[in-house]
Amino acid sequence: MVQLTLDAMVNKNLFSNHYLESLIQKSSEWKKKDHEEVFQKIKRIYNAELAFVDGLNEAQLEERFFQKIFRILLSDYEVQASTETEEFPDYAFFPDKQTLDNAHKSKGTRSFYTDAFAIGEVKRWDVELDRFGRDKHNKSRNPSFQTWLYIHETEPKCGMLSNGRKWRLYLQDRPLDCYYEIDL
Repeated sequence: MVQLTLDAMVNKNLFSNHYLESLIQKSSEWKKKDHEEVFQKIKRIYNAELAFVDGLNEAQLEERFFQKIFRILLSDYEVQASTETEEFPDYAFFPDKQTLDNAHKSKGTRSFYTDAFAIGEVKRWDVELDRFGRDKHNKSRNPSFQTWLYIHETEPKCGMLSNGRKWRLYLQDRPLDCYYEIDL
């Protein structure tokens, strides 16, 4: 089983610590072993690209790193579909190809994000994910706020934010400073 150290994970009140430390380990999903192969695939991508990621711009990092990982984890996604407010989250994740195809077919008649289960926003390697002070609510300077806005402007109840090294999960019904983070 893959073991993560405590400093590799940060729970900022998104889940209860009791659930993460005790209850999740009793669930049937936790006992399955399919995550081990997926983790090894992601680890190979990470190790292969680590020497290059620091010098890549956002689009290059998406091509060389993020999209390879998404093809393993969440293969049915679309890149930069427009929201009703003319915003463009980097990714919309769908449960299957048919649902993604239906989102394209119904453009103009309903929101593209209606049946997506999550949005995703990615940034350059190691870019700061939080800005405080006067930039806290500036979506062009604060990736956390940008992601939080996207999950409030679209139907999915959750959003993912990553700078390659850190991966965060946000939920629509939680405040901006509540998230679960894994540091690769």
